[in-house]
Amino acid sequence: MIEQHPTALQLRYLQTLLELGGSQATTIVFPAPIDLIRPFIERAERASNSRPAT
Repeated sequence: MIEQHPTALQLRYLQTLLELGGSQATTIVFPAPIDLIRPFIERAERASNSRPAT
């Protein structure tokens, strides 16, 4: 079913997070897609490359 409906995997993932988050003693590590982080990494690299060497 998940193969036919890729969105089902995302919904199942979110449902699992909801179930885990019910306990206050739970720590959830939420992985972020690299596509969301990549602009920040590229901006930091550009900034470090444009700084003069000391």
